[in-house]
Amino acid sequence: MPSVVFTARREVALRQVEQLRGNAPQGASTQSDRDFSFFSMMTDGNAIIFGNPALRTYFEDPLGGVLVRSPKSFLGSDIHADHLARFEEIVSGMLQHIKAMAERIHGGAVTRAVIGRPVRYHGTRGEEGNNQAMEVMARAAARAGFDDFCFELEPVAAAYEYETAITSEQKLLVVDVGGGTTDCVVMRVNPALAGKADRLSDILGVSGDRIGGNDFDEALAWASVMPLFGKNTVTKDGRPQPHSLVHDAMSIRNLPAQTRFARSAEAIEECMQQSATPEKWARLLKLNQQHLQYRVVHSVERAKMDLSLAPQSPVDLGYVESDLSATVEREGLAEATERLVSKVRSLAGEAIQASQTRPDVVFLTGGMAQSPLIKEAVSGLIDATVPLRSGDMLGSVGRGLGLSAGRRFV
Repeated sequence: MPSVVFTARREVALRQVEQLRGNAPQGASTQSDRDFSFFSMMTDGNAIIFGNPALRTYFEDPLGGVLVRSPKSFLGSDIHADHLARFEEIVSGMLQHIKAMAERIHGGAVTRAVIGRPVRYHGTRGEEGNNQAMEVMARAAARAGFDDFCFELEPVAAAYEYETAITSEQKLLVVDVGGGTTDCVVMRVNPALAGKADRLSDILGVSGDRIGGNDFDEALAWASVMPLFGKNTVTKDGRPQPHSLVHDAMSIRNLPAQTRFARSAEAIEECMQQSATPEKWARLLKLNQQHLQYRVVHSVERAKMDLSLAPQSPVDLGYVESDLSATVEREGLAEATERLVSKVRSLAGEAIQASQTRPDVVFLTGGMAQSPLIKEAVSGLIDATVPLRSGDMLGSVGRGLGLSAGRRFV
């Protein structure tokens, strides 16, 4: 289930339900109906949709609500208390959704939980941001109906899953590159310790930061796709045109940037009139008017995933303009994300340094860890005799949290 939320007007949500029943009514939202404020959409008259249904609803009717990716990544941010309370509602709603799915599978009430958490919720606010996020998560879990819950570091959970496949003690470096954060831990793993509930003494070093696959998506979109939407353009008399409007469009996890972009139609139209290539600014205006920037980044994300297996991949942008497309390449991905890859490598190095030991094995997990760029960066930290392993990139943390829940609650 992708960590995606769509706050949809009630009639849009009802239309989605009818479509699932095979009785889809006609019609879609119009620009005049559109409320660009994510927080103003959080009212009793609107619905909150999660995961893949949220993406489908957005793709079918992008003007019918507001899409937010990785809402958890906002919890440590320095934002207004009212906005933070709204995010608490969103997270609580997502936990309720997961709880309800679990209860359908289990066939009974689920009131206890182990909840994964990153090492750091926010890179710039330090412990203040972490504490704020943990307080929000705790309140959200209680509101969702969990009577007994605790939190587990996500890379530690991945280490638990890895521990099930070994026969002797190892010092393990876990590098978990998720959608919103990168989290690393050096941990002593041993099958003889698998039933032990308290493993704090086995955690030798940790590091983490708010950088993940979403940052790679935005960086690749900026480098490879946004030249089609006004990046690097000049006016009719040869003067450079502003990058800020184009950059705001791709900064989809930056609330101030998205607020600015939502209000930038007149500025975009002015750039279009002045530009030597007005068709590019016309495309940006369409992103603005139809709220398509999230879909562009999603298209780039899908193409980026293909680069793990192929040297290049097309990005279909036909929903913006007929036959419009771009191509992303591994070399271009490497250039666009060099700073991000270097940061992941640094975080892994910090965990090793904090542990004051040499790992026996490196374990990669998280969606972005599938990229050859990440594998190459991490493998270069330690000598070639240390094996680099990976399991279920998207399932290791979840399975590890299940193991942790079994030790704590069963």
